[in-house]
Amino acid sequence: KTRYLSGNQQLMRADWETQAPLPPETGALILDAAVAAMADCAIVVLSDYGKGVLGGAAAAVLIEAARSAGKTVIVDPKGADFERYRGAHVLTPNRRELGEATEMPVRDDDEIVAAARTLIEDCGIETVLVTLSRDGMTIVSGSDGVTHLGAEARDVFDVSGAGDTVVSALAAALA
Repeated sequence: KTRYLSGNQQLMRADWETQAPLPPETGALILDAAVAAMADCAIVVLSDYGKGVLGGAAAAVLIEAARSAGKTVIVDPKGADFERYRGAHVLTPNRRELGEATEMPVRDDDEIVAAARTLIEDCGIETVLVTLSRDGMTIVSGSDGVTHLGAEARDVFDVSGAGDTVVSALAAALA
């Protein structure tokens, strides 16, 4: 990653990376290490960057292992196939990801809630927390609960990592 700065403000970031699938033996080592580490965790967070680590059956294997161990699973998803996160307790897509995954409009609160409920039904997810950039967040649970949390305006120079911050705060709160 190369960050281009002006004073203390990041103007741009350029990334060079690969999305090649992991070799099977590397994937197996990562899964084994993750499952072993679950013994010392209250929460399991799968932050899918779409770079191959959680590709194939990896996400499903980790979710099943975590649920079997009695752990809460939070997934920050990528791509349009959220079925592979079936069984997670909480899914945290942003507005665009929610629309792409459900192929539903997500322009307003009612549409966001409807799309989130579709994910809950179709993917066996308990709760969907949709991040809405400057519009805050909407939390939809399978038990008919809907909570809208507004954003507080701040002068922010770099929003990189905002989704990771939401997932981290949620995991800490639930733990």
